[in-house]
Amino acid sequence: MRKLTIVRRKAFAGSLVPLKIYVEAPNSNELVIDGVATKYAGFVNNGEYKTIEISNDAQKVFVIYDTKTKDTLKGVAQIEEGTEDVLLTGGCILDAKIGAPFVFDQVADQELFANSKPTTKKKDGLLKVLKVLPFILGFLAGFFIVSALF
Repeated sequence: MRKLTIVRRKAFAGSLVPLKIYVEAPNSNELVIDGVATKYAGFVNNGEYKTIEISNDAQKVFVIYDTKTKDTLKGVAQIEEGTEDVLLTGGCILDAKIGAPFVFDQVADQELFANSKPTTKKKDGLLKVLKVLPFILGFLAGFFIVSALF
């Protein structure tokens, strides 16, 4: 057995939610993430760390918000076989397309979005409207203020 320490950087994105840690466990029926059987290993709060015991085998570690968003907002790290203790660091990032997933610092950026599902076209349209809306409201407010003065 060896120790795995997950350090969660303090960040605004996802700051109020404790993230759940799941470790690959081939004989577990607790939760399946990306076709991998896992078991619950604990949670980590914003700006804190969690140390858990893991086996010496190669395995995957998942950090998720909850079981409903396990396929979209997750951090995944592959731990190689060995006997040394493992330290993984990461934090939540804010992305308008997929939300605020947890990202391990040791995982390449390409892997982050490979398994993440982007929002639907309907949500993309809503995001575009929300970007333009402040400008429209500002223009209308300015128009009415100026027209009231003259």
